Amino acid sequence: MKNRLTACFNYIGQDSGFLDIIFSLLPKQGKMFVEPFGGSAVVSLNVAYFNLYPRVILNDLDEKIFAVYVVYKFRPDILNAVSEICKWIAQMDDDTIRFKLKPTYLKKLKLLIENKTYSNIYFVGFASLLLHVLLDNPFQKRTHLPRIHCVNTSKNRYLKLFQRFKKIHHVMQRIEIRRDDAFKLIPELDSKDTVFYIDPPHLGLDYYFLNFDAIKAIKLAKLLTKCEGKVLVKYSVVDRPAMQVLLNGGFKIAREVEYTSKSSPTRDRRTYYFLTNYEVKKMASLTSLVS
Repeated sequence: MKNRLTACFNYIGQDSGFLDIIFSLLPKQGKMFVEPFGGSAVVSLNVAYFNLYPRVILNDLDEKIFAVYVVYKFRPDILNAVSEICKWIAQMDDDTIRFKLKPTYLKKLKLLIENKTYSNIYFVGFASLLLHVLLDNPFQKRTHLPRIHCVNTSKNRYLKLFQRFKKIHHVMQRIEIRRDDAFKLIPELDSKDTVFYIDPPHLGLDYYFLNFDAIKAIKLAKLLTKCEGKVLVKYSVVDRPAMQVLLNGGFKIAREVEYTSKSSPTRDRRTYYFLTNYEVKKMASLTSLVS
């Protein structure tokens, strides 16, 4: 797929590496596309960009993620401010960056957001987006902050940042953004004309602050088996208990993918499964991806 959009922010779990597979598995007909666990939003952004469905709804209950959606959709001036800050950083040498952007400063900004010191959604969106640009997974469940992106390739990326922001801003005008509980949103929007893409928090991974355990994963799977609409689900090998519920409920494995992440220090290789409650022409082939 050429000319695709990138994700809203750096985010482990983003589906950029899976877009071709996801698009090949999505049903051709439908009036509404819904992504209840939006995350990096890369799927919804590209669905809207290529006009696959008349209506696109992007949802995430995490207020830090939703605030970034709000900024992308309504505040290009804030996007410009983030871009200008990053251009300022790009002009520094690495030693200056380490001196002026000490982890303690960034940690304070992170804590301001996590502790809900500020209720202004635009400030939360600004701070969340800035932290996501500068750091890898700043809101992961861990006590330390990762290193600042200060290598030359990242500096070049910072200089072109606003162009990317502007593209996402324009596409966001075609998307409805919501901050609802997925367990309520799915039955509310379910219909024979609805297409759901479900990429829930994977079990055992501390990428999310929202509480999502095995009980909720199985509850979600049971809910999906009752859907009237067409459902495409992405699971990791760690999600087998929930995956079994779907298989017992009539879902089929449409594609199995071995995925190697270049961004992971250990170059983790994991198997992902795409399941559907509708027929897909080519079923269950094993694909290897490196991203």
